[in-house]
Amino acid sequence: QPRAVSPDVEAIRHHYEVGNDFYRLILGPMMMYSGGYWLEGEGDVEAHDVAQERKLDAFVELARAEGASRVLDIGCGWGTMMRRLVDVHGVDTAVGLTLSRTQVAWISSFGNPAVDVRVESWDAHEPTAPYEAIFIINALEHFVRSDLPPREKVKQYRRLFRRCRDMLEPQGRVVIHSMTIDNPPLDRKILSDLRFLLDEEFEGCHVPHLDELVGATQGLFEVLEIRNEPD
Repeated sequence: QPRAVSPDVEAIRHHYEVGNDFYRLILGPMMMYSGGYWLEGEGDVEAHDVAQERKLDAFVELARAEGASRVLDIGCGWGTMMRRLVDVHGVDTAVGLTLSRTQVAWISSFGNPAVDVRVESWDAHEPTAPYEAIFIINALEHFVRSDLPPREKVKQYRRLFRRCRDMLEPQGRVVIHSMTIDNPPLDRKILSDLRFLLDEEFEGCHVPHLDELVGATQGLFEVLEIRNEPD
């Protein structure tokens, strides 16, 4: 019997299926939901796409995914990373998982045979062959519910990382780009911003603590690099 999709499927579809035209207005032509890597002095609209591409290229380097045969993008959004992988970095096949049907429609409209996008959760995905790299770019916030006890949150992350390990080749890498919350000073502005994120943008979702993620990898992955990139 097929496994059930993520319990957050309705929340994700409520958030991401408001229309691709709407997100095109917000995100611009790159259709990326996370910030770019800017050089000092950059800041105009024209530099935005370059900053996004610079970020994706840095992730490819960290994952050692240049010229890979098979790569997985969990929570692939509108497919920008997958298209970058196959069009620029010589990846043979990029597989993307999302629970948003409108995102799948957007990605499919490009007709790229090297991009394989599926309406599927990470815990239901059964690859036909191992992957050389896995990317999770600003999707981790949706994988654990905020109402779970702390120990259960870590267990859920551990399920994710165990699944990633099982889908990877022995020397494969996982690159994660995520917001984290690590005991910030509780001033009024930060509290207000966090309340908006958790109540409106990520309703029911959990922005992880770094120690939760690191603890969940124990015995499954070696953590090679952590970059703290303040907004």
